[in-house]
Amino acid sequence: MWKDISLLLLGSFIYGVGTYVFVVPANIAPGGATGVALMVNYVTGLPVGILTLLLNVPLLALAWFYLSKKFAVSTAVTTTLCSLVLDFVVPLVVPAYSGDRLLCSLYGGVIVGAGMALMFMAGSTTGGTDILGYVLQKKRPHMSIGRALMIVDGIILAVSIFVFGNIEAALFGMIALYAQTKVIDTIIYGGEAGS
Repeated sequence: MWKDISLLLLGSFIYGVGTYVFVVPANIAPGGATGVALMVNYVTGLPVGILTLLLNVPLLALAWFYLSKKFAVSTAVTTTLCSLVLDFVVPLVVPAYSGDRLLCSLYGGVIVGAGMALMFMAGSTTGGTDILGYVLQKKRPHMSIGRALMIVDGIILAVSIFVFGNIEAALFGMIALYAQTKVIDTIIYGGEAGS
């Protein structure tokens, strides 16, 4: 239990650092509820963490009814923790990076992926499109979770072109998403990730 709590806290902090320091300043939306929150933040200026939490509420209701109550509660705790760390802890500790967008997308993807992997190892998830992916896969069992997530994240990346006003937002978002996925697989599966 203490190991899971430690992984969850450390994962949330690392996830928050990757998002706040690199992803937010680069104006990229690498999928997920956080990606949607980043676009809403760009338009409204509202805090990304709180927006992510609000966007997850209907998704958590879906998880409660279509997946499992335990999964919904665990995800709600993780999502709340990540949102609070992102908005109220990380900005006090680490400055945002305002340099090259390519570096932002690479480092943001790697660091966010590392944080997510630790949370997955603790048996939890950050919610967002993960929930949609699981629900879509449950409704269409022949579709893999990866494909379901790719469809949802692809839509978010496409919308980001119009919100941020340039195609580079989606291209950099794809780089961040790819780096994030590779890091998650490498941390969880080790050397088998590349095969």
